[in-house]
Order: sequence, then structure tokens, then C-alpha cells
Amino acid sequence: MSAPKEHAVSDIVLEPAAREFADATAKPPLLYELGVDGARKLLDDVQAQPVA
Repeated sequence: MSAPKEHAVSDIVLEPAAREFADATAKPPLLYELGVDGARKLLDDVQAQPVA
């Protein structure tokens, strides 16, 4: 039995809108760095945006 193939992050293909979101959320401050209130506000704001 062969070992499972490892994938590099560059192997992952996302739709353009998903890639844009992933790139935007990869920049600091990260969610866990915002504290509970800051993280809740950020998530509420993101979820309030229209879906593309």
C-alpha cells in the first residue's frame, strides 16, 4: 500500500470569489487575535454582506 499523496496549498483550486475571501482572511489580524467581541463583529459583518 502506498502512502497518501501530500498536497501543497498551491494544488488547491478555488472559485475566484472563494480565493479572494481566503486571501483576504489570511492577513492579520487573524480571527483568534481579535478577542471574542472583535471576532464576533467581524463575522457578523462578513455574514451581512451579499453573496456574490
